[in-house]
Amino acid sequence: MEQVMDQVTKTMTIGEVVEKYPAAADVLQQYGLQCIGCHVNPYESIESGARGHGMDEAQINQMVKHLNGKLREEPSAHERVIVTKKATEKFRQLLETENINEHYIRVGVRAGGCSGYKYLLDFTKESQKEDIILEQDGVKFAIDQTSMPLLKGTTLDYVDGLNESGFKFNNPNAKSSCGCGSSFS
Repeated sequence: MEQVMDQVTKTMTIGEVVEKYPAAADVLQQYGLQCIGCHVNPYESIESGARGHGMDEAQINQMVKHLNGKLREEPSAHERVIVTKKATEKFRQLLETENINEHYIRVGVRAGGCSGYKYLLDFTKESQKEDIILEQDGVKFAIDQTSMPLLKGTTLDYVDGLNESGFKFNNPNAKSSCGCGSSFS
């Protein structure tokens, strides 16, 4: 029988765990670690943060066991699309501005663009039967089955700076990309 190794240990920092495994934030919050995102918290180990919230060794071990169980149910980072909190918040703002809060954000890839494929972001009222559905902080994303192999492991972020503003795809599958950042091969 194949033994599955734990992905999370109590000595890992909270920031490291939440960055690698966004689904871990929900479990940590269920155990009373409500300060996900505070300025000190990301640098503490899970054990240290839990002890600071009054947890004993048995409770910490139970939380770590729960975390690893949850993560076994979730696809690993290299098998899914990761949407950053900043991008999720921008999508939420756009949905509210357009007064279409119940819509999905369609994330995909289509043939075309300068490098062979171009990224697709759009609003869609309904998902399709074959879509992969992700939900983060109340925002629903729909990814079609054809796009998923080209997007596995991609991080979708939102940047807002002097030289660049907008949604940005960091795609480990892209062998090259064009200067516009919306096309790849």
